[in-house]
Amino acid sequence: IPLPVAQDVFERGDEIDQIDVVATEAASGGPPLDDLKARLQAALGDDYSVTYPATQGKRVTQMLDGYQFGLSFFSAVALFVGAFLIYNAFSMNLVERTREIGMLRAVGMTRGQVMRQILVEALVLGLIGSGLGVLAGIGLSNGLIRAMEFMLAQEVRVVRVPPDAIVRAVGVGILTPLRAASLPAWQASRISPLEALRARAKVREGGWVRRGWPFGLLLLVAGYVAIYHVPMSQQLIFQLGQPIVFALLVGATLVIPATVDGWERVSRPVFRLLYGGEGELGSSNIRRSRSRTTLTAAALM
Repeated sequence: IPLPVAQDVFERGDEIDQIDVVATEAASGGPPLDDLKARLQAALGDDYSVTYPATQGKRVTQMLDGYQFGLSFFSAVALFVGAFLIYNAFSMNLVERTREIGMLRAVGMTRGQVMRQILVEALVLGLIGSGLGVLAGIGLSNGLIRAMEFMLAQEVRVVRVPPDAIVRAVGVGILTPLRAASLPAWQASRISPLEALRARAKVREGGWVRRGWPFGLLLLVAGYVAIYHVPMSQQLIFQLGQPIVFALLVGATLVIPATVDGWERVSRPVFRLLYGGEGELGSSNIRRSRSRTTLTAAALM
């Protein structure tokens, strides 16, 4: 294809993206080739880059590493949000089932049986979600590969899904809901039958809601310092990036309960002005269950 036609088709104007230089046989390797590269670079200046063809493969590898690095951050956020949504869903579900649990306890169900029933529900949800997640992950990865093919003009003929990756994914998909549901299950098993059968069961706030903010503040400061003020190699950043992001999200979540009162006081006049008595009632309800408010805010954040 003639150069002007190519520039017109790709809307490049008069620009040239790349020029391939074929060296003579005398300068096709060793010091003469290095000298040719150095002289070309000196003549072109810093605005242009003179590279060997093998560098293209290295560039592709660097781009793939960058994609993998970004995906690791997304996976940390996905795990965090998923765990909190599961925790929030089970907490709200168990509040609604308090009387049912009280009746079961009254007819002889033990605390261990209550916990096992809730954890079995989490296990079933984990199995279903893991299966759907594996299928969705394979589909998304194929889409990403096709996008990389288009961007890099490289054909990928064989796509392999490592069995160990499937095992890890299913393991995470099962353990995450079990761990997220374990605390609500333990709290439900601690409720006495008499307390559960009351018309209105009091919502218990966890210790992390009342006393977790200093630890959360520590995680926020440590994560900030690690990202912005601690020099690390690219490989170390790749290994520690996911835990650092996860620590920042957990730290922010632990700090939220200590600030709920302030937010509610500031926002109450606005909601009263917009919605009248209903707005004031809804605003005051934010402080009624700090754990639920914190989980909702954390999931949205």
